[in-house]
Amino acid sequence: MKTPTDPTRDPRLWAQRQAYAASLLPGNFADNVLRAARLADEDAEPAHTRVWRFFHNPFTLSALTACACFAAVVFFHTQSVNQTNEKNLADWRDLAEQVASFDPF
Repeated sequence: MKTPTDPTRDPRLWAQRQAYAASLLPGNFADNVLRAARLADEDAEPAHTRVWRFFHNPFTLSALTACACFAAVVFFHTQSVNQTNEKNLADWRDLAEQVASFDPF
């Protein structure tokens, strides 16, 4: 069985493969690539337009709305829990003071 030759070690084989690959490309290949690159640069939209379009995506708006609602719920729940804890603690202090007033020791 014959093993393939490494083209980097055999310059003639490398040149043959390059010539064959070049023959497969059309003659105006480089011009077409450069023209496409220039058109892509001209058609590229500015960054602020891409950002604007990103935030006007329905999924993005839904996700941002859900995050804002979740943050509001967490904030108001925390406030409510803190107020309830303070009220309950004050009630327990009153009860502890009343019990302490009955303590004969």
